[in-house]
Amino acid sequence: MNPFFRIRWKLLILLLSIALVPLVVGSVLQRRWARFQGSRLATDQRDILINSARGDLQLIVDDYARTLVQMRDVLETVLRVQAQDVSDALAGEVPTGVEAIPVEWIDQQSGSDAHPDLGIGKKDGWGPGGEPIVQLIAPARYSVIYFAPADEWAVDDASALAANVAKVAGTADRLLTLREAWPGLIQWQHTTLASGAHMCLPGHGGYSHGYDPSSRSWYTNTRDAGKLTWTPIIDVSTGVFMVTLSMPIYQEGELVALTSIDVPLSDMVANLHMPVEWQRAATIFFAQIEDGQIRAVAEIDPDGTVIPLIASGSDETAIVSTDTAKLKEIKAEALAGRGGVRRLEFRGEPAFWAYGPSQNGKVFPLIILSHAMIDGPADEAEMFVTQQIAQGLRTTGVVLLIVVGVVTIVAVVSSGAITRPIHRLVDATDRLRKGDFEARVDIRSHDELGELGDTFNAMVPQLLENQELKKSLEVAMEIQQQLLPDASPQMPGLDIFGQAVYCDETGGDYYDFLPMGETRLGVALGDITGHGIGAALLMASARGVLRSRAEEFGDDLVGLFAVLNRHLVRDTGAGRFLTLFYAVLDVTGGERKLTSISAGHDPAMWLHLDGSVEELPNNGIPLGIIDDFPYTANESIVIAPGEVVLVGTDGIWEAMDADGEMFGKERLEQLLKTHGDRPAEEINREVVAAVLEFIGTAARTDDITLTVIRSV
Repeated sequence: MNPFFRIRWKLLILLLSIALVPLVVGSVLQRRWARFQGSRLATDQRDILINSARGDLQLIVDDYARTLVQMRDVLETVLRVQAQDVSDALAGEVPTGVEAIPVEWIDQQSGSDAHPDLGIGKKDGWGPGGEPIVQLIAPARYSVIYFAPADEWAVDDASALAANVAKVAGTADRLLTLREAWPGLIQWQHTTLASGAHMCLPGHGGYSHGYDPSSRSWYTNTRDAGKLTWTPIIDVSTGVFMVTLSMPIYQEGELVALTSIDVPLSDMVANLHMPVEWQRAATIFFAQIEDGQIRAVAEIDPDGTVIPLIASGSDETAIVSTDTAKLKEIKAEALAGRGGVRRLEFRGEPAFWAYGPSQNGKVFPLIILSHAMIDGPADEAEMFVTQQIAQGLRTTGVVLLIVVGVVTIVAVVSSGAITRPIHRLVDATDRLRKGDFEARVDIRSHDELGELGDTFNAMVPQLLENQELKKSLEVAMEIQQQLLPDASPQMPGLDIFGQAVYCDETGGDYYDFLPMGETRLGVALGDITGHGIGAALLMASARGVLRSRAEEFGDDLVGLFAVLNRHLVRDTGAGRFLTLFYAVLDVTGGERKLTSISAGHDPAMWLHLDGSVEELPNNGIPLGIIDDFPYTANESIVIAPGEVVLVGTDGIWEAMDADGEMFGKERLEQLLKTHGDRPAEEINREVVAAVLEFIGTAARTDDITLTVIRSV
């Protein structure tokens, strides 16, 4: 198939697809899009309304929760003071002239003026086990005493019971002071002795026959918990739904009494403020977390009346939802002292649940508002948006038909003007691919296609130049690699290994082994400034001098460096120099003697048998800088079996990771200590691997070269 034909028609089809297909199909898709947008806008509106409702509910429940917390703090403070007063009284002396009124006597009176007419006296009564005791009767007080007729209340010492009754009755003035400090907040204040007597202030009757405080939930909860508790109850004398706060009193580690206050739950409802329409539609509970369930203890009707739900004890008092995961989240947050608003089902319908904190099992507010209260305005908004978009669709239909015709004409005319320059570029590119570097393209349009043609024409000579440079670098790299030793030297008593890892095609590091008979070996390691062909040529020049003169000079390292330095000064320009470490190894007579000299190269590391590391001195400036610089050699050293000499270039300790941190000589020294007992080749590889791992993803900017000499 003709390439020109294929590209031209593909471009034409592409333009038609981009321009015409969306316009033709638009009339159909836009209607769906409009409906989608209408639904989305309505959803956004619904979300706004829902978020607003959530925020309002959160504010309502938070405000009410703060009020309840303040009320709880006040009530708990009152109860703690009351408990302290009762505890102090029970631990103190029996007061004189303090008497209490039997509840049975109160039940026999008629009229509220009976109490002021009482005189001080004593009345024979009965204890909780039916035994006769003396009951104290106080004048002009409303504190009453009641004895539960249960066997477990049996009292061995009636006089002790009477004394404790008198002690508790003596706290009436103090308890009335607490009550009057917060008028209208507390219904009853009562104390129940572990021996069976139950005293209540203000005094009242109405206790049912057989009433036993020990079987009441407020008593058992507090006794079992051993601390202050909150318990919802139905008052036996009034039938009013209340919350009882109770606190145990211990003496010498034993429970001697429980003291409590009763608060009508209706008093807690007065501070709940909601919009009228929400209050009529919402289900409002006082809830408690019990046995792992959120259980309603009372419901508030639209008029604010508290309806108790705990009398029957049926499962209907549990707040039920199919979303158990969110129920667990609500329980966890409430128990953690946090309120919130969540969406989950209630009685089969989606709803908002707004809840306050529940601390230590206390009752907390739970407001459940149906989604229907929020969805109505959102549905109206969705209908309005849909009508407006439908009107817009009718207007745009006519415009779409006109645009379709215009785009078709423009696509047909412009496709040929675009494909012709592209064809020329394809043809020239194919010639270039086949190796024709004379390929050029003639595109005279003054647009992006013209710029593309000019770029192509400028690129071809650069490609030719880069290809020739690449070939030169490949040749230089091959030559440089051939100049490096192809194998480690073999000498009696020594294990020697060297390696160079270049960061470019050609590097500036150099190492070499120069044999001088069976018992002598020259070891050279250097670092030439820069990289590339220039560094490779300088390395080859230095290598040639060392190779040709090393055996001639032998142990005269100073003379050898003088000749090499003059050669480099003469043959290199400014800015090129060589740092070089050179050593002669001599194993004549069985000793491993090393004589070294260094020209500006970092000191070699000498690992001793005791694990210490010594650095061999640097004797002068790099080679190739000053013609007659006076170099000096180091004193000869003897490498004992097991000791290691490591010579490296700064590409090791100056290697940097991605954060700019250097590898450092400390890490190299630690590697030498850790792996110094291993063969020279393994030591070498461990160092190179550690440096490359340290660099990680950072760019390598210098060669890594080192030689390891190990005495065995």
